Amino acid sequence: MEDQALAFDHAMLIREATQATRQEIEQLDLPFGFLPDKFTLGELQEICEQLLGRRLDKSSFRRRLDDRGIVEAAPSEMRTGAFRPAQLLQRRQD
Repeated sequence: MEDQALAFDHAMLIREATQATRQEIEQLDLPFGFLPDKFTLGELQEICEQLLGRRLDKSSFRRRLDDRGIVEAAPSEMRTGAFRPAQLLQRRQD
């Protein structure tokens, strides 16, 4: 998308919003607005990667989440599919 394709300063506003969102994710201020109320760890990592535009190290990402304590397991809820069941998570409600 080129700047000329958007009217006024909209391209600049989009760039700034994208950069701000990426900085928040880097600091683990997670993009809960892009997720359902309950999600898997893989889904959370995937949306963060999509918004950042790069891959994240799986073990480092999970370790940082544990250290921050910003998500918790949704009691007794699992998502099943073609692979092994995945624990559903939710935003910590402190």
